[in-house]
Amino acid sequence: MAKRTSKPKLTAAEKEERYKQNLYKTIIKRKAKQLNDRYRDLERQGLETRSQSYQTVEHYAVSDPKGEGKMYKLDYDKGTLRFSADVRGWTSEEMSDYIDQLNQILEHRTSTVRGTKKAIEKAYETAKELYKFDGTKEEYEKIWKAYKDNVQPDRRIKLDSETVMSIMENTSMYELSREDLDEAMRYIFNSEVKDEREMKLTSIQEAMAIYDFSDSAEEAAEKLKEAGYDDIVKMFTVKFAGIQKYFK
Repeated sequence: MAKRTSKPKLTAAEKEERYKQNLYKTIIKRKAKQLNDRYRDLERQGLETRSQSYQTVEHYAVSDPKGEGKMYKLDYDKGTLRFSADVRGWTSEEMSDYIDQLNQILEHRTSTVRGTKKAIEKAYETAKELYKFDGTKEEYEKIWKAYKDNVQPDRRIKLDSETVMSIMENTSMYELSREDLDEAMRYIFNSEVKDEREMKLTSIQEAMAIYDFSDSAEEAAEKLKEAGYDDIVKMFTVKFAGIQKYFK
C-alpha cells in the first residue's frame, strides 16, 4: 500500500500571507460593491459627467493599461464604469494598495449623488460670485453639460473654466438649441491655444448679433457673408435655419 504524501507545512510567513489574502478579499468585495452602487446611482441620474470622482476614475481606466481590466471594468457600449473585485493571483501587498485606492475614492464627496449635487450647487454659486454670472441654474447647467459631453472626453484639453464662463457671460449661447451648442463647443475647443478659442467665441458672438439685429433674412445673409461667417452659419443649422438657403 502506497504511503500518502502529506502536504508540505506552511511557514509562518506563508500562513500570514494566506490570512491577509483571505481578509483583504472580503474587504475588497465589500468596498467595490459600495462604490459600484454609488456609480450606478450616478449613471441612473445622468450625473456621471458631473462627478469629479467618476470622471477621474474613468480617465485612469482609459489611460492606464495596468488599471484597465484589473481594477476597473469599463463598458463603452453600456456606458458603465465598475470596480473589479476579482483579485485572483494578487499578493496581499497588491490587495492592500487596492484597498487604499478604494478608500480614497469612497472619501470623495462626488462619488455619491448627494455629494455631486452639492458640488454642482457650489460651482453655480461660485460662478455667480467670482464670474458675475447672472443666468439661471438651468442655463449654467446647459453650458457645462455641453462642455462635459463634447470637450472633456478629449483628454488633451485641460479644463478651461475661463473660456466656459466667457461663453456664459458674453453671449446668449445658452439660448441655442442643444444641437447648435454641441457644435459650438466642438468648434471652439478644437483649438488647443486659448487665444484661438477666444477668437472663435467672439466670431460666434458677432455672427449671432448680426443675425439677430438684421431686418430681414436677405440682409442678415449678406452681412454674414461680408464678415466671412459662412462656416458658422452652416454649423448652426437651428439658429440660422432661416438663412441656410443662402449659403448652399
